Amino acid sequence: MHFWTLVSHYGLTEDKYSELEPILLRMLNYHSRSTNFNFDTTFVRQGHVAALLTLLGNEFQKNSSRAVPFLPLLIEQCLPKWISQFCSIETYACGKLQIIAALVYCLSNIRGEVVDEAVLHLIHSEGFRITTENITSGSMLLNNYETHKSSANLKTLEVAAWHTMDHVVPIIQTNSCIPFLYSLSLYAHTTSDSKVKLAFLQHPNIVKYLTSLQQLDRYYLTSHWFARPETAMLMNMLKISVDVKADLDTSVFYELAVKCLCVFYCEQKPDIEYILSNIVFSTKFYPSEVLMENLDISKRNQSLQISLNNLDEIREVYIQVLGLKHDVPDLAQCCCIDISIGNVIPIDWIYTPILVLYANQLQNKKNVEEPQQILTVKNCLRWILIFETYFPFLAKTINPTDRFCRLACLFLGSDSLFLADEIHDLLELCFKNVITQCEHKLNFSKEIQGLTNFQDFYTQLLEQYQSVSYGDILFGNVILVPLAQKHNVQYRKTLWSEYMGAVQVFNVTPEQCFCDLKCYLEPPEEEMSLLKCYRRAIVNSLVKKNTVLYRIANHHVEQFVAKRKKEKESTD
Repeated sequence: MHFWTLVSHYGLTEDKYSELEPILLRMLNYHSRSTNFNFDTTFVRQGHVAALLTLLGNEFQKNSSRAVPFLPLLIEQCLPKWISQFCSIETYACGKLQIIAALVYCLSNIRGEVVDEAVLHLIHSEGFRITTENITSGSMLLNNYETHKSSANLKTLEVAAWHTMDHVVPIIQTNSCIPFLYSLSLYAHTTSDSKVKLAFLQHPNIVKYLTSLQQLDRYYLTSHWFARPETAMLMNMLKISVDVKADLDTSVFYELAVKCLCVFYCEQKPDIEYILSNIVFSTKFYPSEVLMENLDISKRNQSLQISLNNLDEIREVYIQVLGLKHDVPDLAQCCCIDISIGNVIPIDWIYTPILVLYANQLQNKKNVEEPQQILTVKNCLRWILIFETYFPFLAKTINPTDRFCRLACLFLGSDSLFLADEIHDLLELCFKNVITQCEHKLNFSKEIQGLTNFQDFYTQLLEQYQSVSYGDILFGNVILVPLAQKHNVQYRKTLWSEYMGAVQVFNVTPEQCFCDLKCYLEPPEEEMSLLKCYRRAIVNSLVKKNTVLYRIANHHVEQFVAKRKKEKESTD
């Protein structure tokens, strides 16, 4: 049966289907009378029924008229019998859910009022509560189990996990219900009955699962082959939420839509585009508290308003930059997918346009004309501004140091883009969000994703500032941040000993500084080589007197002189 389903996928059974249809009818008739959905039915028997129903479901999907001869058996016998038996179960196993999962999958290509009522009864049943009670334990995304790695010359799906139940990955453990829920989510998505959709999404066990996903900042085993059924189920749930958004608290689903973009695969690119269009960039789906924030006049400014008015343009830029229109596997022609191809969208996907620009600059690529670069970067910054203003709880899932470095890449991605008026205004607002709110959390000594080390990155920034900044106030504030006393002294030594040209063009005054000046003045500097650089710059007038850098250098030199004077007096 499974082999026939595979051959049918390639359209190689069309001329034989009419001849074999009577045999399929007899098989279904036999199982409807003789096969029960219970724990005593063997895996082999359940597997045969499931394979038959899956084959029929695929045939109905290709040609709905093929369902006609099977409808009496499916609707009048199989559906009431197996649904009723499922509703009364007291125990279950993953493999024993094959019949009901395949039946729901098959019926997703038929639907109708009778089927909707039966599925609704299934969702409200005690059997469904028991089956989904341990849903989180079968989740690949919620459980961080280290899988057994095979030898380098042998590609495997890495199913073994020694420290888990049954010693396999969660989704195929005995108590997993995820494969069954995938089938049910597919039916709930395809049906037009909103009662079924709401009953499914609002079931307490489903809510518990979605809440667990919502509370995690990072998901586990996202690139594992067997995470695919769960990501497909999640995609169906998000699509269902779009259909019934008027009756839902959309905050959970919006947060999941943004976070879960990084768990989807290349074959899901059309669905990712749907999620971006109908949830992420759709104000109709925004949670009510976000819409209320939008009415808060104190948070409004011209840049933010322009950004909100251009959500459609922002969406198109991200669809283009994330490559959602390209390299989409055609599963109608092929069932093979390279297991080495993992998730297609990074966790910090909102910064992708800037990172692409930076990467192209490093590789000396210039595939895009400047007007297109301006459009791309402008809309990226517009979205970052909206995201950090109205969804700060989501923005915080990305480390502030990573956010700072991602934004700083814009200065290195082009010699002039940051000077364009709207880009400069947007970039300033985005940096202020990070620096003023998260300065105390910035840590440049930690491992920063995408950077070998921050010292080299900071050196690039200093070189660029010295060369093309024209003393820009925003750029000056950015190179100023790593000079705070709490950060590695090497950053301060690099500026004051190797890049005096940058010191000379530095124009940021204390009034223009984004950070509290105390960050740069306390505690007193003790590095003698740096103090000598400070004094040399002051004596030789290499630093402008009204700037933050002059205030820093002069303060630390005075503190050192005062300390020495006090020490000398105490010894005398």
